[in-house]
Amino acid sequence: KDNLSRLISANSDRLSLTGINQSEYNYNLEEGNRFFQQGKFKESIKYYEKLINISPKSHIAYVNLGFAYYNTNDTINATIYFNSGLSIFDEYPSAWNTLGNIYFNTDFFDSAVLCYDKAITYDKSFGLAYFNKGSALYKLNKPEETLKLWQKAVEINPDEKSFTEMLNSLKHNMGIKQ
Repeated sequence: KDNLSRLISANSDRLSLTGINQSEYNYNLEEGNRFFQQGKFKESIKYYEKLINISPKSHIAYVNLGFAYYNTNDTINATIYFNSGLSIFDEYPSAWNTLGNIYFNTDFFDSAVLCYDKAITYDKSFGLAYFNKGSALYKLNKPEETLKLWQKAVEINPDEKSFTEMLNSLKHNMGIKQ
């Protein structure tokens, strides 16, 4: 499933909507998701913000806002909303991975590693999270750990050529014969 589908299904399975206007909540979630899927992230933000007004404990609203803000390159708000949503319910591997990317891209590699660890904890088959964690550890000058993680990423996603290319380059730089 794609990230948004995971979030939608997680919402319907886990979010208690007791005491709120269910139809209003569902309408805003559906509209937010529709605009998100169309790449109209600023429009989706309006609907996801309404979700928080309807249900302030809606982890799905916060996490969806995190993804929407991330896709508008507003990493400050993305970080705020990811952290808010993950503090309510933390079993969102894709949200942890994306939050890790924000930390990685701002040179907070230790924080990125922690986020990627959480993503892997909740999805052991998330090859990209292994690769990203390895990349953060590489920036922290830990090539042996990077090697193991990139090997795992290639094992999970053998058709991902960029993973294989980076792994082979690392092996070459480490003097490992292929």
